[in-house]
Amino acid sequence: MTAIAFRWPRPHPVRARRLAARAALLASLVVAAVALSPRAGLAVEPVLPPSAATQVTALLALDRPLADGTALAAQIEKAQVVVRAGDAASPRLLVRLVHPDAAPAGAFRVGSVALVAEPGPASEADLAELRARLEAGGGALGWVIPLATAKPQPPKDFAAEERALHAAIDASAIALGHKDKAAALQALREVSPPSRPEPRLAYAIALRNAGDEAGAMAALRNLPADAAPDVRAVAAWLRGEAADLDALLAFWPERKVDCGAVAAAHSLHQLQAAELAAALAERIRSGHVDCVAAWVTELRARSDLPPAPAAEAAAAAALAAFPDDPMLLSAAAALSRRHRDWDHALARYEKVGAIQPPVPRVLGHLSNVVMHSGFDREAALQRYRARVAADPNDDVARFMAGVLLHYEDQYEASNEMLRPLVGRRDGEDRLWIYMAMNDFNLGKREQALAVLNRIADGRLPDPDVYYCRAEILRDTDRARAAADLRLYLAGSMGSDRHHEVKEARVRRMLAALEECQRTNPAICESEWEHPRKEREAATRNRLLAAGAAALGLLGAALWLWRRRRTRA
Repeated sequence: MTAIAFRWPRPHPVRARRLAARAALLASLVVAAVALSPRAGLAVEPVLPPSAATQVTALLALDRPLADGTALAAQIEKAQVVVRAGDAASPRLLVRLVHPDAAPAGAFRVGSVALVAEPGPASEADLAELRARLEAGGGALGWVIPLATAKPQPPKDFAAEERALHAAIDASAIALGHKDKAAALQALREVSPPSRPEPRLAYAIALRNAGDEAGAMAALRNLPADAAPDVRAVAAWLRGEAADLDALLAFWPERKVDCGAVAAAHSLHQLQAAELAAALAERIRSGHVDCVAAWVTELRARSDLPPAPAAEAAAAAALAAFPDDPMLLSAAAALSRRHRDWDHALARYEKVGAIQPPVPRVLGHLSNVVMHSGFDREAALQRYRARVAADPNDDVARFMAGVLLHYEDQYEASNEMLRPLVGRRDGEDRLWIYMAMNDFNLGKREQALAVLNRIADGRLPDPDVYYCRAEILRDTDRARAAADLRLYLAGSMGSDRHHEVKEARVRRMLAALEECQRTNPAICESEWEHPRKEREAATRNRLLAAGAAALGLLGAALWLWRRRRTRA
């Protein structure tokens, strides 16, 4: 820190005595202020002036993302610095930096700063990285101690407020995943609007996505002028005051965006402003190539836009810079799948599927690519079986071989192939779904239903769990089966699992099921997929019956023709 020297004029002797008296008074006031610090049990805390922003940026190395590529952001709030990683709506890291005298017992302290792992979340890996950065920077922050001018008020419990908010946003997102806007709004209206700017923006975004435009605008009123640039930029877009990239950039000093601005790009993508989100993310990574979060956000936003050469060019450039990053690989694979670039999608999903620890649900996406892209299934099964024979721990090949065996109606062989993945890939919903439907096809109805119920009760499960459970319940609990088909359609349409042909068939199944609820036949006939052998047998029987009827009509017509000729 640069020292600033002051040159004082030589005072008159009388003035000198007055200055000395004032200096003594000032010293006593400073001592009194220190005595009133949190360590003394009172509420006058050391604070950071706005000018300390440069120190905070350097101390936390905000220009560098965390080890996994997630951007780090910080906001000075008088007696604390709020540090966040991830988007405002659901941060993966949310902690505070405070003066050591204001920190609870056991908090990590270095120099003139303490790290408090609240309100959370805060993984040990993220905390370890923050501690390393603070130590590298010497923990130097220029706190000042203000004089007490009013009776101190107890600090607001931001941690409890924001935990409730994040739970409400999570519940709202789940309801929206099921296309239930009423439930999504109800979850949000059960919490009070948050106090701090970033959570308040997250609350506004959640309200708008749930359809409450007026509530979102109300939440954004009176944002403090010193709110972070990403908060003010997204709020301006929501209010219709910043429609393009040029207008957004005005919220950053000298129009220069760093990795911390990814939060704004992510928020814009949440708000379905995919083109603007991609443009902002591209601007960030163009100046900060090592900002993995910007690359990821750009690819995710481009996935929601029509295919364009710039999209694959961005994916190729990102993977050239970070060939083994799981988040980038997943985003690039999803981009290829959404744009029906099957060869790239297959290669990328296979690569991310092999990463350890496993990336959840990636194998389910891989199976969708193989099953719906027109690849030769027989050749794929031979290839994956050969890979398993060469390496029994090749989880990608084992999973795909099990899936392809399921569609070959080899249910026992499919389960034998899939069972070794239990304990290794438990976060993969499709693993359990395929094993459950293998069991159902083998006559183990209750065992299959128990597994599907467990998956369905999880957070945002794979929509196929509802489809499969409806197959099992169609003749025993038709109301639940119909509700499950609606949940499948809600979760599949517009998502990266979207499959038009299957969704059209499910709509016909739902219509048939609704008719069966009215007429109550013992067996509800429709285009059910399971049990597959019964369905195939029924199809064969219908074809045979239709063929026999056609032959009968042909025979009768031939007999009549011959009879008429004989009479003639």
